[in-house]
Amino acid sequence: MENTTLDDEATQGFSNGYNPYSGSYTPLDDLSAFDGETIAGVWTLMFYDDTTGDNGSLEAWSIELVLE
Repeated sequence: MENTTLDDEATQGFSNGYNPYSGSYTPLDDLSAFDGETIAGVWTLMFYDDTTGDNGSLEAWSIELVLE
């Protein structure tokens, strides 16, 4: 998922993308749900591998908050 962006205004849905992901995708749930929320506080990243018979790892991740 290198150089992958989740954007409510993207033209392709994340669930319609293919591995390896690259580019902009709409997330499964709208990020606009966070509009008006404060960015201060504790953030938690959770992920899971729901496919049996393989292994996965998170090598790195980042978040960019754009304040408008």
